Amino acid sequence: MSRVFKYQGYQIDKDSCDKITLIFLRKDKIRQLVQVIFYLLSLGILYEIARWVIWLELQQYSKTSQENATHILVTTQTNATQIVKIKAIRLFISVLGISSQNTAEFKYFIFRHLKYYIEPAQGVFTPVEFQLPQTYDEIHNSFENGINEVDLQARLKFFGQCLIDVPVPSIALLLTKEASHPFFVFQVLSIILWIVEQYYYYAITIFVLALGSLLSTVIEVRKNMKDIRRMALHECEIEVKRSSGWQKMRSRYIVPGDIIKIPEKTQLPCDAILLKGSCLMDEGMLTGESQPILKENLPKHSGPYVDDKKYMLISGTKALTCRGDCLALVVSTGFHTKKGELVRAILFPKPNRFKFYSDSIKFIGFLTLVVLLGFLISLRSLIHQQVGNLGLFFCSDDLITIAVPPALPLAMSAGTAFAISRLKNKGISCISPPAVNSSGRVSIICFDKTGTLTEDSMKLKDVWDSNTLTFQENLNSCSETLQESLATCQSLVKLNNILTGDPQEVAIFEHLDWEFIESDDCRCKLIKESTEIKVVHMYQFSSSTKRMGIISLKLDQLSLHMKGAPEVILPLCINVPSSVYANLLSFSQTGNRVLACAYKSLNSFHPSTQLEDIEKGLIFLGLILLHNPLKAETTDTLSILLDADIHCVISTGDALLTALAVGKSCGIIDSGEEIILGSNNEDEIIWENDQGLKINLSINKPQGIVATGNLLEIIKKTK
Repeated sequence: MSRVFKYQGYQIDKDSCDKITLIFLRKDKIRQLVQVIFYLLSLGILYEIARWVIWLELQQYSKTSQENATHILVTTQTNATQIVKIKAIRLFISVLGISSQNTAEFKYFIFRHLKYYIEPAQGVFTPVEFQLPQTYDEIHNSFENGINEVDLQARLKFFGQCLIDVPVPSIALLLTKEASHPFFVFQVLSIILWIVEQYYYYAITIFVLALGSLLSTVIEVRKNMKDIRRMALHECEIEVKRSSGWQKMRSRYIVPGDIIKIPEKTQLPCDAILLKGSCLMDEGMLTGESQPILKENLPKHSGPYVDDKKYMLISGTKALTCRGDCLALVVSTGFHTKKGELVRAILFPKPNRFKFYSDSIKFIGFLTLVVLLGFLISLRSLIHQQVGNLGLFFCSDDLITIAVPPALPLAMSAGTAFAISRLKNKGISCISPPAVNSSGRVSIICFDKTGTLTEDSMKLKDVWDSNTLTFQENLNSCSETLQESLATCQSLVKLNNILTGDPQEVAIFEHLDWEFIESDDCRCKLIKESTEIKVVHMYQFSSSTKRMGIISLKLDQLSLHMKGAPEVILPLCINVPSSVYANLLSFSQTGNRVLACAYKSLNSFHPSTQLEDIEKGLIFLGLILLHNPLKAETTDTLSILLDADIHCVISTGDALLTALAVGKSCGIIDSGEEIILGSNNEDEIIWENDQGLKINLSINKPQGIVATGNLLEIIKKTK
């Protein structure tokens, strides 16, 4: 039974969609008739205004409950509004992934290419989402036989085809939209006035320029929409397991709940959970990451399922190589995928709160007041001259066209169209002309470090061995345990017989005399002379935890090897030398990326074990120093931006001192500038200088700040 929301709406706030507010409406036939009469009596003027002022359109609706609503007023966080129609369809409940033979009527609406339906249990609208079982084992077992024809047809109706098909509006529709803009309507009325007053040449000139500007803007926007559609739309041949067996078909016909084989070197058409095998995925198109990402299969155990990106294959990414038969469970299709989310962000960008627009409206409003004042002052004189009502009308309109020049929006449109054309020549598509003006007002640019300011590759500089408390340039001179830890604690894979993965792991492994061998009975084997180590499980690196770990097997002895940020690894160790912190400070000050290594022996291990449960009591092994050189063009590019008075910021996952050193080397931070480092220990805010000494923050003198993301969140919340 659905819950009744009498004369009110509610908010939808979920990770899978934008935050929106719903108000339930019902179309009133009498109100609609009255509105049509007013549109006709006003010669269409009210209709034109209603296209821009939603309040007028709302007059044909009355507020009602969710059960009686025929339409919904949807309002976004940015106050964008749209009235959408509620539709209904009767389908089997199993369409959602629930095991049931019953049917139900699903009410739904579509807003910005996303479908929302009334979720049966809660009785409220929620984004369409395929419901997965609660445990890992249930996910493996529930879909292994494939879906039947009845469920297939129902899910095609409910979820739609597996396509991100961006509609491209016709030239006529775009012309209508642009020509109905208040500025253009004002231009047309002004041109009519000038023709009546026999200013033919001026009127024709303005008309030709306005029409040319309008057409060029429409053509450019449509071209860009076609480019976006071409980028978003993807279809391929794919193997799908259905209840009748494996079938080859076009990817548009796959639905959530399907089991598919992951094709190599082909863009994935959906979001899916990897059930079997492992894949090396190229996610550069969506995330910008230049290095491929290793995806593992969903483990088989009875524990509760936790959503984790290491199992997720994302629409728009490409499998560079697959180990074994890689099978995946489809969970999202179309605009409900991660790629669909990116496309929707392009199609419906957040409105730019650009002061230029508010100032221009204020300016035009001020000029209008001047016109009214001037007209009132001259009114007595005009009446005295007996110009008549028609003469008064023309004189007042002349004042308006003089004070608010129709060529103003024309000049703005022409400049914007020219800018869009220049951007197009640079390979940049723009479907929102106002964004051009906003771009010209950018005052701050944030740069990622690795791969943007610096090269993708890493260079191994030194290793500080805790066994000897000395530097070792040759890794093979380090302790045997440290060598084993560096060889095993990595996420590398072989692509065309070349080790591929994280650049820092590639740089480390190239300096080791160990052989990397892929294996079917474990993740990989590491061999050196007569020593063989198997990597039986991996805890992938996470930017939030700043560490990774692996479980290795050597001569029936299980071990946990870990590496990560020193501030995370060192507190987990029981044998940290007192000199390591001073060395760590000096290493970071020179711009090196520093990793700490540690390990411990284990008596037993189960794949469902969480890393947090076994990582205490580690034995510290040493520090790894890596150097990430700047790109050749970085310093010159940043110099141009700084000379243009554009503030440049580095956003990186590295340690504060490493980020500071890189900022100084590329010119973002002046070498003589006083810098303070900000971090936090729970709710305590800590300020330090670049020597690691605590200081008090002074607001009376200019200082550069290098701060952690957690601290910025605290400052933002506390204002």
